[in-house]
Amino acid sequence: GRASDRGWTRAGTGFALVLAIAAQLLAGWSGARGSIAGLVGAAIALDFAVSTNLVLGQRAIYVLGAEIRGRLNALYMATFFGGGALGSALAGVAWAHGGWTRVCALGIVFVVPALLLFATERRAPA
Repeated sequence: GRASDRGWTRAGTGFALVLAIAAQLLAGWSGARGSIAGLVGAAIALDFAVSTNLVLGQRAIYVLGAEIRGRLNALYMATFFGGGALGSALAGVAWAHGGWTRVCALGIVFVVPALLLFATERRAPA
């Protein structure tokens, strides 16, 4: 939140998306080698990435006018949790068809479109 207040929302969002992909890669690598320490590190990194992205997104919503912020936040949270539910459901299918490696690949597939959209987004004039 403080980073966003200082104008680092864009950098923080990019960091969170890249960290989420790195965490999935670490989880896949650690899972294949049976490294509990690597899996714990990946879980912490992924949680940090998701939490960072959530806080930055909500901060962007809360700087909007009061007349729209409640509805927009409801839509944001519904989308956020809907994506989590979809990811959980698909992770079961991925596990059944490819084990841990496929689950981690699915996690990356969820983040890459967001990162591509982020990378092509035009910056607002200052």
